[in-house]
Formats: sequence, C-alpha cells, structure tokens
Amino acid sequence: MWVQTRPNISSNQSVSVHQYKAESFSQVLDPTNAKLRGLLLEFQAKGNLRDFGEKNEIELTKELEPYVDKLALWVFGGKYGDGNPTTQWADYFITYKNDTDEYSIHTILDYYTALKSKGVQGHFGTIFSWTYASKQRGKSIQLKTTII
Repeated sequence: MWVQTRPNISSNQSVSVHQYKAESFSQVLDPTNAKLRGLLLEFQAKGNLRDFGEKNEIELTKELEPYVDKLALWVFGGKYGDGNPTTQWADYFITYKNDTDEYSIHTILDYYTALKSKGVQGHFGTIFSWTYASKQRGKSIQLKTTII
C-alpha cells in the first residue's frame, strides 16, 4: 500500500500527518497504561504546550518514551491501528519537493529513520509537533512533521 503527499499540496517544511482522538492514541500505544491515557486526554483538552504545563510535558515525555517508534509507524503507515494490515497499512511513503520537482520513495521505516538521523525533534521525545486542528481544540490531537 502507498501513502503519498500530493504535489503542490504544501510548500511548508512541516505538514500535518495525523489526527486522532486521545483515546485512539491510548488504544494503539498501550490500552493498559492509565497514566498515559490521562496525560493524552489532558493534552487534547489543553491543545498546546503552554496550557498543558511543564510538569505534564515532562510526564508525557516519560510515559511516551517506550512507544515513540510505535507511534511513528502508526502515524506514517497505520501500523498497530485499525484496519487490515495487508490492505490498509502502508509500506511506502512518497514525497514531492516543489522546488526541485523531485519525488522520493521511502519505506515507512526508512523515512522515520531518516528523520531521526537528521535530528528532527518534536514534542514529548517524538519527531512530531503536537497541536490541534483549527477549531478542533479539545476534540483531537494533530501531529505535524518535517518533510525531507
């Protein structure tokens, strides 16, 4: 299965790649971890780092540490989430660079590894910036990542 960023969709260096309710994050990452679930729900309610608070930021970083790889594979390819692994989980990621008119094909794992090797850092020890979609504060968590 292929996941593709459409040509000319964005010239931004960072784009939204994932948006789910905090409960979905919890179910995929570890449905038995009540502390993680509570922190995810709290971040969803607050919607940003400032309102979430430094103590919660430290705690969520700690709770997410064992799951950062799993999170990335879910975000980029759907792995570990709902759906049929054979037909609905992506194996490849295709990107397009407007400025050079170049396409690149990566496996999901290779793309994630490349982001890490380039030192991409987001929030909570992940490669993703965490936020909420416009007018969706308190309803879901949106993740953004750097495009390489």
